[in-house]
Amino acid sequence: MFMEGEKFSNIKSICLIEYANYLHNKKDIKKAIEYYNKALRLDPDNYYAYGGLTAAFIEKRLFREALEYYNKTLAIKKSDILMYILGVIIYESLGESVLAKEAMDKALKFFNNNLAALYNHLAYTYFSFNMNEKAEFYCKEAIKMYPNETGLHNNLAKIYLAQGKFHEARDEFQKVLKLTSDKRYKKYAIENIKKINHKEIQA
Repeated sequence: MFMEGEKFSNIKSICLIEYANYLHNKKDIKKAIEYYNKALRLDPDNYYAYGGLTAAFIEKRLFREALEYYNKTLAIKKSDILMYILGVIIYESLGESVLAKEAMDKALKFFNNNLAALYNHLAYTYFSFNMNEKAEFYCKEAIKMYPNETGLHNNLAKIYLAQGKFHEARDEFQKVLKLTSDKRYKKYAIENIKKINHKEIQA
């Protein structure tokens, strides 16, 4: 029995999005955009394609285009934590502080009004886009609320490493060692402190 045309189109659209996501993860953003658009030609209401395009244009720092797809995504599904996080990033990047605050308030509800958890998630998302100054800002804001949270100091150390701030990264890894008995955190911190010290010796 042959598959109906509409079902076949939907399956093909899903496959195209999976491939687009793969390309996106590989940072081949131009090609990813091409395949998200191919998926949309088969399924014009495909939420995941619009969401993928939103993230792809953030990667390219084309925030007006990202906003266009952000709005199209929310027109299909009005309540989505990831999209609200992306909305904060888009509006902050465009200097739209009021709209950024509105998106943040909507995202906050998904974290049971735990602002530190939201800031941590924002820091991670900014970091994933290599927008490290904003990632650093939000991670520090979360640490102000939970100064003894090992994971936050570990995250801040990673952000510092990505920025080439090796002294600051080492300080954060040393805080991790003081705060936790978790072997995984300790091992990661010790390995990175050794690497930082080695860089300094070479310099």
